[in-house]
Amino acid sequence: MTIVLSLVCPACGARVRSTGDDAWLRCAFCRALVGLDVRGYQVALQRTQSALVAGGVNDYVEQSKRTMKLHEKGLAAADAGEHELALAFFEDMTRASMSSTMQYPAEVRSDAAYAERYVRRDAWVMLAQRVHPELRRASEGMTTAAQGFSMSNPLPTFERVVAANVEQGRLVERIEQTNEAELPKPPPDPDGLAPPARFRIYAQMWAAAYAGVMDAAVLAKALAIVYGRDAVIVTEGDDEHGLFFEFLCPRCGLVSLTTRTERRWTCYGCMRVYPHRPELLEARASVLPCGSCGALVAFPDRAVTSKCAHCGAAARRVVDDGKIQREMIEGLVGADRHLPPEGEGGFPLGASNHMTIVLDGLDRMATTYATMITPARFARIVASTFSHATASELDAVFDALNARNPANASFLASARAALDPKR
Repeated sequence: MTIVLSLVCPACGARVRSTGDDAWLRCAFCRALVGLDVRGYQVALQRTQSALVAGGVNDYVEQSKRTMKLHEKGLAAADAGEHELALAFFEDMTRASMSSTMQYPAEVRSDAAYAERYVRRDAWVMLAQRVHPELRRASEGMTTAAQGFSMSNPLPTFERVVAANVEQGRLVERIEQTNEAELPKPPPDPDGLAPPARFRIYAQMWAAAYAGVMDAAVLAKALAIVYGRDAVIVTEGDDEHGLFFEFLCPRCGLVSLTTRTERRWTCYGCMRVYPHRPELLEARASVLPCGSCGALVAFPDRAVTSKCAHCGAAARRVVDDGKIQREMIEGLVGADRHLPPEGEGGFPLGASNHMTIVLDGLDRMATTYATMITPARFARIVASTFSHATASELDAVFDALNARNPANASFLASARAALDPKR
């Protein structure tokens, strides 16, 4: 599937659709800030990280330490009741972080006045989050909710994070109107957004950070929680690869999981190592809404660009095959040595130990990924590995996996229940 966001401009009411080209969505008619494009945000974030790594890992680490130190000083000043001093520290922290994060629209790098509006507003919000008791509890609740993120069951965390941000937006709006915390006068939002709309964008940024680790079907549900059900359009195609993807080992036949960032793929069964094969991640045919008129645009296999038959506009889609992440990793650790196309190494494999090798591989994946993928996905891996097996034969596979590692019993039971009953 392919996921497209369709948002309503808060200023003029026009529809704004995500294209993956930019991290921040702006209205084409009035240029108002509308929200975050999850896919565009991910690509921009990865490029920013790559640029920082290329500029020197030590410099990046030192900059991060300086930013954290300024934040700590701001918190201490706020706790001591020195509000103006706390604002100064928070402002310096915001300026320092603008070049190394994607928390701000790209225009802050070219428009100094716009950047300063963000600096003043964000510093004031951080001060309010520290000194206002209700807002502080809501802010800390957001942090606690985010720390409870589970890759195998992420939706409850998304619901809690959105609820915490909605509550913070409501409280900031009330504080602005009543000044009940005796704070300095609040600067206006740099984009003219009301606090609830701004905190909804904060929730979108949090969602974007995790979007790449989820299956497309789960991601669509998560984004519906963050953006609203009507804002998420799911179409045919296969652009959403997620952090983990599956590949079939041609040697032992096991379907293994790996990540887009890996330069070398290792079969969990026979442990043979293969070079990265980008052809397995190439974009397949897809249909997406045109960013200009909204009509559906067909993209053939492997095509990243197409033309809208309705309005003639050029259309583009983003397919993340992990290239940017791998380039960043290479910058840190260097490129891997060359591997022959057919791979190398692996356990001895023959008719007598073939099933044992495959079951051992499935057991390793269940143990490794039980907290990172859904049971339904593991069920799909088992069914794909034994693609010609009957339902009773697949039951026997799960019985064997339970016998190997009883600690995985709950995860395996859920995966067994998720098997297609029609098999």
